[in-house]
Amino acid sequence: MARADYAAKVLADVRSGADVPPADEVEVVEMRARLHGIQAFALDQARQQLHNELEAALADGDDLTAGYVRPALAALYDEAGELFEKHGPVLAGPAEPVVGAAAAVARAWSRFGIIASDVSTLRGVQFALTEETCGHDHEGVFAIYRDDPRDGRIWGQGYGARHHTTSRPWPVGDTRAYLGWVLANRLDVWVPTGPERDERWLEMFKPVPALAALGGPGPDVGRWA
Repeated sequence: MARADYAAKVLADVRSGADVPPADEVEVVEMRARLHGIQAFALDQARQQLHNELEAALADGDDLTAGYVRPALAALYDEAGELFEKHGPVLAGPAEPVVGAAAAVARAWSRFGIIASDVSTLRGVQFALTEETCGHDHEGVFAIYRDDPRDGRIWGQGYGARHHTTSRPWPVGDTRAYLGWVLANRLDVWVPTGPERDERWLEMFKPVPALAALGGPGPDVGRWA
């Protein structure tokens, strides 16, 4: 019990003739209160430290993307492109047609699958590193391609003036087929940082000045003008 509660209890016990409670109960309660305050302070400091570390990590995200992820992905795309050019779409398909094929084709098919998996992993890293440093391209329209989103190869013909269609013209859930689709369509793939994604977004989706000045949905209205 706290001191005020202890004083009230003593008064009540004196009035009733009961034994007065020992004062060490007050010390225990107050010690717990002090420990609780120390713990609350430590937790607050820990949260602030984690917040600072997260901000520092995010600030480094674009440097890591440009310095490590970008060259790694470029090398993978180059190798995949050479294999695809030499052996064709069979590399992006199932294994059955490769059975009985020349050893070189089988090796290329196997390697193509490894590359596709590595590309998918590195793209996930890139998204994580750049998502918090881009302020406009939240939908990831320019996270992988620089091409105009109205290009039917990318988002399909149903891409509207204000939103994405849910249609996806690429293979979903198959990293091998997806890499083959990218190469077959000769898309302008890139590995942008967050600010580079925003720069491309602003090139394509320019806010309407009059609406933006009024606080209206400038970036989404007349974006194709």
